[in-house]
Amino acid sequence: MKPFRTGTGIVLLLIAGLQFVPRPPRNRTTATAGSFANLFAPPPEVQQVLTAACLDCHSNNTRYPWYAMLQPVNAFMNRHIQKGKKKLNFDEVAGYGMRKQRTQFNGIVNALNKGSMPLRSYTLVHGGLTAAEKEMLIRYFTALKDRSGKQNGPNGLYTTDKQVALPGKAEQK
Repeated sequence: MKPFRTGTGIVLLLIAGLQFVPRPPRNRTTATAGSFANLFAPPPEVQQVLTAACLDCHSNNTRYPWYAMLQPVNAFMNRHIQKGKKKLNFDEVAGYGMRKQRTQFNGIVNALNKGSMPLRSYTLVHGGLTAAEKEMLIRYFTALKDRSGKQNGPNGLYTTDKQVALPGKAEQK
């Protein structure tokens, strides 16, 4: 029994000591001018799903839950978030050229079709996308990807002067 108590005490001391490991600074809390929402003006229902299921890992506006203050959870989450931002950052879409934007939109469609996004570790706590939400995002990003690609933004960026409506709805000015 004594070795068990000693082992438990050591583990608890290690966990307590981990709390003193410095945490990286938090992210911005406001969207930038070059963000996806500002460039493409998605319909509110699309933006709502993106905010709930994607932007915590794929933007500079991560909303951290209370348990993210605890190590080693903090390190685990930050590693996932940094990898997510490296692959796709919705707040930096303006910095992507037209080809990269289309590639990213295609990647979103593929990840949704395969069920690889959102990650299982995220959906365990936050819940996953419904079939209807998945289908809505797939249709929306397919429509964006398949547009004629008029380069009307600064530096030839692929932006829209119209809101890309969900298929079955009229495009809005």
